[in-house]
Amino acid sequence: MLRILKNHEGKVRQTTFDEIKSLDVDWIDCYKPDEKELALLVKKTKLPINRLRVYLHDDGRPHVLEMKNFSLVVFAAPIIKDNTIKRTIVSIFLFGSNNILTLHNEKIDALERVEKHIKEGHLNLLDNPSHFLFALLDEITNDYFNLLERLQEDVDLLEEQIVKNPKITHTEQILNFKKNVIYVHKALTANREVIVNIEKGYLSRIEKGEIDKYRFIYNDIVQLIDMNETYRDVLTGALEIYLTTISNNLNHTVKRLTAWGSLILIPTLIASIYGMNFHDTTSPFNMPELTWKYGYFFALGVMALSTLLLFLYFRRKDWIK
Repeated sequence: MLRILKNHEGKVRQTTFDEIKSLDVDWIDCYKPDEKELALLVKKTKLPINRLRVYLHDDGRPHVLEMKNFSLVVFAAPIIKDNTIKRTIVSIFLFGSNNILTLHNEKIDALERVEKHIKEGHLNLLDNPSHFLFALLDEITNDYFNLLERLQEDVDLLEEQIVKNPKITHTEQILNFKKNVIYVHKALTANREVIVNIEKGYLSRIEKGEIDKYRFIYNDIVQLIDMNETYRDVLTGALEIYLTTISNNLNHTVKRLTAWGSLILIPTLIASIYGMNFHDTTSPFNMPELTWKYGYFFALGVMALSTLLLFLYFRRKDWIK
């Protein structure tokens, strides 16, 4: 889909290639173009079609490129798919006297906000490619802040759930969050290199007086990287909390089983001793209780008393509730 915006006598006008005879537009936004749209784009912009096809792929690394007829900035923008943070690539071509082309395969919220700013009267974004590029990269960077704030809320909630009632599904959530953190880290470090290269003046179509402003984006990216590393440490801690909680719960279970088993073991031991039936007919030491008229009740009493004492002991140690 092609979307074309032009500053026409102080007003923003959205037009199409069919309505213009020459390339006098300011911004062309190209979202998931088909072959027909690509061919039309090449015809009007004179940009090489192979370049356009290459920069439609999302697996490229963010970078800058200076060519004779255009300057290119490839930047990573965050998106969410299937509850997982992904990154997509937006390619920004600065070409001609004052023209901008954005090329992307996924919907990018930052582009929508830039368009909104333009339609609200910020026409300088169309008149000066340097202003447009800064505004777009700044908006994309802000998306990372929003994303990490949301991630922080999810991680805090997960930690609370783990402490209260750990479940096996929590490990899957932790690993998914850690995967998100890795994706964000790779995207941010690559974007940081892009800003560094812009600051070094590699792109001729960015005004020298505008380069200093990119230090603000650089500082934001450094802050984002620090935040992201903090969340990675927090997730590692959450996993350790989960494993510790599970281990403690297992210890409590083993204690209870041991306690109840001991309560059964003592009567069983006493019963097995008296079950040997060593009568005292041959020796006075061979269980005289067997012929005592109260021997049976004596054995039951010993069983009951020992069981009660053991129960009270385990209850005091909080092994039995």
